[in-house]
Amino acid sequence: MRAIAVLAVMAFHAGFWTLGGFAGVDVFFVLSGFVITRVLDDSLKRDGRIDFWRFYERRARRLLPPLVVVLGVTLVLACVVEISAEDRRAIFSSAAAALVFGANVYFDSVTSSYFAQASDLLPLLHLWSLGVEEQFYLIWPWLLLLVLRLPAKARVLAVIGVIAASFACAEILLYFAPRAAFFETPARCWELVAGGLAALLPRVAMPLRGVVLNVALALLVAFLLVPWTHVPGWGMLPITAMTALLLWGGAAEGAQPWATRLLSTRPLVAVGRISYSMYLWHWPLLAFARVSHAGPLPAWVAILLCLSTFALAWFSGRFIEAPVRGVRSPSAPKFVAANIVACASCAVLCLSMMGVIAGRPPLANASDERGRVAENDIPTTARTCHYSWNRPLAKEIPISCISDQKLPQKLVLWGDSHALAMQPFAWTLASSEGYAAVEFTRDSCRPILNASSDGSAIANARCREFNDYAFHYAQKADVVILAAMWKSAEVDADYSKKLRLTLDGLAGVRQVLLMGPTPVLPAPVPQCLRLSELNACQVRRQDFQSESSRVVMLLRQVAASHPNVKYIDLDDFFCDASVCPGYFHGTAMYWDSHHVSRTAASELATRYIAQDDTSPHW
Repeated sequence: MRAIAVLAVMAFHAGFWTLGGFAGVDVFFVLSGFVITRVLDDSLKRDGRIDFWRFYERRARRLLPPLVVVLGVTLVLACVVEISAEDRRAIFSSAAAALVFGANVYFDSVTSSYFAQASDLLPLLHLWSLGVEEQFYLIWPWLLLLVLRLPAKARVLAVIGVIAASFACAEILLYFAPRAAFFETPARCWELVAGGLAALLPRVAMPLRGVVLNVALALLVAFLLVPWTHVPGWGMLPITAMTALLLWGGAAEGAQPWATRLLSTRPLVAVGRISYSMYLWHWPLLAFARVSHAGPLPAWVAILLCLSTFALAWFSGRFIEAPVRGVRSPSAPKFVAANIVACASCAVLCLSMMGVIAGRPPLANASDERGRVAENDIPTTARTCHYSWNRPLAKEIPISCISDQKLPQKLVLWGDSHALAMQPFAWTLASSEGYAAVEFTRDSCRPILNASSDGSAIANARCREFNDYAFHYAQKADVVILAAMWKSAEVDADYSKKLRLTLDGLAGVRQVLLMGPTPVLPAPVPQCLRLSELNACQVRRQDFQSESSRVVMLLRQVAASHPNVKYIDLDDFFCDASVCPGYFHGTAMYWDSHHVSRTAASELATRYIAQDDTSPHW
């Protein structure tokens, strides 16, 4: 089962499929909960007590040696591979967090999402799951000691209560703070405790046991092949349940069905034995390869890296893990204390080195300088005015959201982060007309009344609240600019109706500028500039127009049906006759792969102002 879990995770991370393979981590959680609960339960039955020091000694021997080696190699690569100083600092600080069992807390605080594009370039991101397990190990043995003192039925009910409480925590956090729900232990431990429940339940005769286990394995594999949302709440319940069912039913005596026989075959057992090292090694290899390559990794590169993972994991298991596990310390307390001191010292060392080695300029050439300039070519209001997905609505408009406090506020910029990218366009246009612009922008929140965000229920509610507020303000403006990451896939009758109703409500505004979609590139422009691989940061104009044709048709139609609405076609500005490049006329057009750079937005405004109003280009 460990083999299935690690192969699913590797395939997902390597890009062989982009569906539910990430849930292999959840299978690991259930397995870990099952194993340690069974070990602790057996220890209590055999010795009448739980030797916590020996338990933590075994955990340290199992987890720390390969982890320290992987961290060391990763830090060396961070110093050798040409990456930005900011990325190098992030690697050193995440290594320090991993050494003190807090990688999940660290990544919760610094990433926008586990699934975000930038997360692919964090070589230690996968250690968040190790942080969850390590924190669970600190708490569960002590709680389990109390639970095992209870009568059989009461202990099962107590464990179910822990599962229910953690599951409820996951559901609540998914509503209020989805990132914390994904990374933090309170929302994740129900999966580990579910494995513990499988270990504690009595092995009773199961009707049609073979059929049940065969179906459970088939469903588990199927669940890993389909996309899942609402993670780690209801979305992970089927995978967790099937894993726990296999562990409980498969451990029973009697004839073994084909599911358990398949899981006991030599290839799967061999992979399962090195699964921990495979998990540790695969992600840094893929992340550094992505840092060194603009655009998606070629399939042959991903395959080669996966094969390298097998080799490194075998080496780690043979020469690092096995020797360390084979030696037992005469004093478990001293061994555990020494490991804690060593990990803390290494963490401090990482933080100290971060200011020296991590701050070393990565390159001293024109390509890196252009990349650095591009990634910092963002609007001045990005950090002070723009609303992230979890930021509640302010009672008053922040000063930074107004272009000029002394002028009448007659222009409103409204939309998502793509509208934020158009802030220089709005500021320049307002200045040319002699009045001030006001910005209302929020992550993944299209400027459409009653529209949903791309996030949690609370994010959707806050998006609707934000749009109501921006709409009320926009109705009083002279000019309104609507910009967003318009997606053809979202266009349906309801989407069209809501957009039309929004524009109907702006009928009293003198002019509404409806900004067309902009290209989404296969790689971030700063990375392409650093690697001098500009061809990786472009799309064919024909492909861009084909992909956006449905939403463009809708935007043109609603503009034509509203006399005060003008559709702004951006194709000719961002594309030449054949391609839409990331670097055009000596300018980085985006600060990442799809957000327009401040320089490009300013130039767009200059050209727009210079155009005759009757120009067909606009």
